[in-house]
Amino acid sequence: MPRPNTLVLDIIEGINSGAVVDAEAIMASGTEGLRIGSDEENDIVLADHDTAEHHAVIERIPQGDIFLTALAPGVRLGTRSIMIGERRRWRQNTPLTIGSAKIIRRPPPPVPSSRFSRAFSVMMAAGAIGSLVAIGFYLSSGTRTAPGATAASSVPAARAMASAATQLAAQTQDLLLHHGLGTYVTVTTENGAVVARGTVPDGLASQWSQTQAAFDELPGSQNVLVDQVTISSSLEAPALKIGAVSMYPIPYVITTSGQRLTEGAMLAGGWEIESITTKEVIMRNGPHETHIAL
Repeated sequence: MPRPNTLVLDIIEGINSGAVVDAEAIMASGTEGLRIGSDEENDIVLADHDTAEHHAVIERIPQGDIFLTALAPGVRLGTRSIMIGERRRWRQNTPLTIGSAKIIRRPPPPVPSSRFSRAFSVMMAAGAIGSLVAIGFYLSSGTRTAPGATAASSVPAARAMASAATQLAAQTQDLLLHHGLGTYVTVTTENGAVVARGTVPDGLASQWSQTQAAFDELPGSQNVLVDQVTISSSLEAPALKIGAVSMYPIPYVITTSGQRLTEGAMLAGGWEIESITTKEVIMRNGPHETHIAL
């Protein structure tokens, strides 16, 4: 069975913002690694002025994990700087920064249940009329389950994961307050993971590193901490020059430079477009927000 297309990259900041890279297809062509830089021979070519000719390499190990090697300065995974020659695992939901460019990995597509796939294959192979009646049901340990129903044993597990994530989020918030970051970083839970968003001033960068280290020591911290925190010398919102706004087919703005930005678009300094209406655009950075009247 072919490998699903699991490695798709979105460039969300920099000159090439908005570009989508089918990294899976490039790797499938036999290349040893995905090369990033300003030279046209790279697999991903970035046009930003602070991108080196050969800036970084992305590769997948046989076990399936994605690793990044920095070949020039200015490479970060989340808020962690990667030294030249250093090789680090690139986890899902951790943004990659190369100079002025920021790249994220798209979540992999959902994988069909193996139990359903096996049962469906058996029914197709049987070819009997009775199996036609069975379509939409599958057998698991002698129990017939209707389509759309959730196996009873999975419900407590899902609830336990959500409960653990909620508890970790509360403990993470306490850590942020302890390290003086409560006004800069917000914490939520998404799909069993703890998500941290916001911008931390340069002078408090070490406190954020200490918070991350303390999170790793928390009981149950095998739950992922999704790091969407940026380090910045200023919390001032970027100057977004809006030329037009549209509500169709989804809300988006067009900047005076021609860039189209939708709700959820990431801007410089860790700011995000939270909402777009015909009257205003709201940008958020953790607990901080600013309004642009239209």
